[in-house]
Amino acid sequence: MKKILLTIFIIILLILIIGMIFFLLNDKEKLQIKPKPVILDLLIKLGYQQDDVLIIKEKLNDEEIKTLLTLPYDENLIGYLTTPNFCFNKLERYQNYAKNYEKNIVLMVNMNRDIEFYEIIKEVNNPNDIDALINKYNRLPKAYQPKVSVINLKYNPSGVKAADIIMNDFEQMMEASLKDGMKIQVSSAFRTQSIQSTLYNGYVKVYGVERADIGSARPRHSEHETGLAIDLKRQGEKYSTFGLNPEYQWILNNSYKYGFIVRYPEEKTDITGYKFEPWHIRYVGKNAAKVIWQEKITLEEYYAKYKELEC
Repeated sequence: MKKILLTIFIIILLILIIGMIFFLLNDKEKLQIKPKPVILDLLIKLGYQQDDVLIIKEKLNDEEIKTLLTLPYDENLIGYLTTPNFCFNKLERYQNYAKNYEKNIVLMVNMNRDIEFYEIIKEVNNPNDIDALINKYNRLPKAYQPKVSVINLKYNPSGVKAADIIMNDFEQMMEASLKDGMKIQVSSAFRTQSIQSTLYNGYVKVYGVERADIGSARPRHSEHETGLAIDLKRQGEKYSTFGLNPEYQWILNNSYKYGFIVRYPEEKTDITGYKFEPWHIRYVGKNAAKVIWQEKITLEEYYAKYKELEC
């Protein structure tokens, strides 16, 4: 009898053991071996906090994180990552620029302000876009020629031309200014690359390169060659006195409604590379103009903040 009971006990025990093994083999969650959070540990070991790591994993891909693990801890990294248009490929440039500056690092580097004007030059691939960025880093294609026509002679006694695409909005702006008692006229607008070259070289001959570059664009770098830029003046005066008159204040406060901006505003020379030019307006379209006016920024800053940049 004891042998029978012992046999039954052993059989039951075997059944329980077999059942347990079967259960474990089919319980994937219990058998799953969770990988060790190596990246998490390594980033924390570098000096980043757990909250920092979450941002890093959200903003960077696996290859970028692997590269980051080979670099020293950067106390500014999270600030870079949470800035619009952060570009990982420019991280070293951000870091180098941050050695001398504390604010707007990503913004300034994205505008190439860690590099001297004209040191790197890229040919724009969208010269016909109304918000094309033409500056000391971006030049127009050789012999670029926009579609232009003579501006209404009512406020254009010299008969200069501008891009066809801006005519309707420009005339509406001028009519609105007349209703408000302003006496605005066109001083200059579209220039060929040949004319721009002659003007620039003339300034260089008289003032030297450094001073010429502050007040005049090199050929293929001038917005006037797009037909989208217009220099204004007060009737009976030179364009250079435009900023002293109420007409300038009217343009400053109203031109955005018609798609125009004051392209080289006061106290922005470090960004645009040009001295304050109250007379120089540029057509960028109503949407971009409104943002630029509201935030009191330049077209360069608009690009760096809101346009998708190449990294």
